[in-house]
Amino acid sequence: MYLAKVNYKKENVVEVLSSILKDLIDENTVVVCIGTDRAIGDALGPLVGTMLQNSDFKYPVYGTLDNPIHALNIYESIDHIKQTHPKGNFLAIDACLGSKSSIGNIQIREGPILPGKGVGKKTPSNRKPFYCRNS
Repeated sequence: MYLAKVNYKKENVVEVLSSILKDLIDENTVVVCIGTDRAIGDALGPLVGTMLQNSDFKYPVYGTLDNPIHALNIYESIDHIKQTHPKGNFLAIDACLGSKSSIGNIQIREGPILPGKGVGKKTPSNRKPFYCRNS
């Protein structure tokens, strides 16, 4: 379910996103930034993770340019993060593939992250999807 879907060029984008995020973020929030800088279209997560880590951001951040969370290590990374933060309220930041009309859109939704779905891959049957929001 989408909580917000707004283009970054909209005049009220900051108000729309901040009004939703303020209700989602709490003392158990853990930010998980997914992607790799080896593919330009997939670099959003580690770029944001690096920016947050280099700021005074008060919540734990995983997934940076130096230590990315990507297709080859996502399951091990998520297992480690969930073990480290058993009461975590997970906020994932990830780029997504879509139609040309979706370029520049920012989406906030509650639900699972399904790695590789955008390129037709399926989650292995022995793995649960990474659910964003305490499950």
